[in-house]
Amino acid sequence: MDRELIAKLIPMLGSDKPGEVAATVAAIDRNLRSGNEDWHALARIIRKPDDPVKPESAPRPSRPRTSGPPRGPYHWRTAARWCATQDLGADESYFVSWASQARSLTDDQHEELREIFVRLAEEWRAAQ
Repeated sequence: MDRELIAKLIPMLGSDKPGEVAATVAAIDRNLRSGNEDWHALARIIRKPDDPVKPESAPRPSRPRTSGPPRGPYHWRTAARWCATQDLGADESYFVSWASQARSLTDDQHEELREIFVRLAEEWRAAQ
């Protein structure tokens, strides 16, 4: 990942021209992928170590939970689709919605999704 290039590209995301914004997103994405990184890696770099993201601090929408977790062997896409129906904070909601439509996930994304899935499944079972 070329951090200097990404630092130059980020201000272009504020353009009022949708085409420039889309081209900037594509350029950042290409840069990340060329270094075998993803957007989560970029977020980890931007986030200060002393300022962790706390899901509890974000207001959680009140939405009734749907049916229980899928049965059978774990599959990341099925897990993501089920997680997307659950009561999540904004960051997790965006991630699982994106993951449910993604072609593939990185190892870090698989791990993050599985952690969310396991937590939600345990919460669902405890509520039964």
